[in-house]
Amino acid sequence: MNGVKYIISKEFARVFKDRKLVFSLFILPAVLMIGIYSLIGTLAGSMNKDIEEHVSVVYIQNVPEDIKGLISASGFEKTADITYLSSDSVELDKIKTDILNGDAQLLVIFDKNFTEDVKAHKNPKITVSRNTAKDYSNAAFNTFRSLVTSRYEYEVIADRIGGAENLQVFTIDEQPIVDEDEANGQFLAMMVPYLITFLIFASAMGIVTDAIAGEKERGTMARLLMTPVSRRSLAFGKIVSLAVLSMISAVVYAGSMVVAMPMMAKGMGGGNAALDMSVSFRGDQLAELAVLLVMLAYLYVALIAALSIRAKDVKTASTYVSPLYIVIMIAALTTMFTGSKESADVMFAIPVYGTAISVQKIMTNSLEPIQFLFALGGNFVAAALCTFSVSRSFNSEKVMFNA
Repeated sequence: MNGVKYIISKEFARVFKDRKLVFSLFILPAVLMIGIYSLIGTLAGSMNKDIEEHVSVVYIQNVPEDIKGLISASGFEKTADITYLSSDSVELDKIKTDILNGDAQLLVIFDKNFTEDVKAHKNPKITVSRNTAKDYSNAAFNTFRSLVTSRYEYEVIADRIGGAENLQVFTIDEQPIVDEDEANGQFLAMMVPYLITFLIFASAMGIVTDAIAGEKERGTMARLLMTPVSRRSLAFGKIVSLAVLSMISAVVYAGSMVVAMPMMAKGMGGGNAALDMSVSFRGDQLAELAVLLVMLAYLYVALIAALSIRAKDVKTASTYVSPLYIVIMIAALTTMFTGSKESADVMFAIPVYGTAISVQKIMTNSLEPIQFLFALGGNFVAAALCTFSVSRSFNSEKVMFNA
């Protein structure tokens, strides 16, 4: 036991006495995560605001007088600089070129005798030209559609059937039944498990490869092997200390995301409540989350250590670990698009994947105790096997000295 404590204290001293390592592992991730997501939200909010405030350049040809009155009454004129064209205008090609270049946003052409044809049920056309690759043009079309043509269509249909009241066949009295915690956590439940799952691996990858393969490369591992500390204690102490360090780094990542992602969504939503995110946890949920992430960090460290111990230097270790990184990312990515589909309880026992969907369910307040136990047990078994493999490798002179 004393040997394990010695190795743990040695690893902690190696990291916490190095200011560069402390900054890169525990400070920089928070700064980057909050900064990047906040910037995304700010830029998205600025873009949405710019689109909303932009005055579109719109050309309308052959507009009937009744629709012209509707355009004025609907408020569309406040959102657009409208030029009305006569039926014999020859500017159409130039206007279409301006729309393509972004100098104009919309060209609307009504068929001649549009109103008369509508009354005669002849189904006349409204030809609309817009640049679907330009946000301003799309916004102008959507606004024209909602404020003008949809309203006109509604009025015409209502007139045909004898009044607007005849359009209403029935009334839907919606009475939402929803768990507020589940509703608030939906967006976070999609993103956070994926990000946490592979970010813990990313933080563990750098720490472990340097602490195992790096020490072999620098020759310090050979000196450790000649100390009175048993090989088993050396292996276990390495894994435990590295797991703790990886977990601290992962908590920084996770906490930063929980803080930053609502900031991003608020900017992107432009005040839309549907994108406002907040989530709260009960004490038992926080405990479940902590236990799952601790076990996941331990599993990652044991996996990476089992591969790194067979490498003679950090570069080779990174080559061994990279395929595993891809597998981890795929396993985490699959949880983003599960929707409302329920996974069988036994699926929670799959290492990594089970943890990701468990975190997802914690975010939506729906994790069952049996699912938690399966997720924890699956990771524990995999971590134990990897730890056993590392312990055996430490007892092999061929592996430790790359003979």
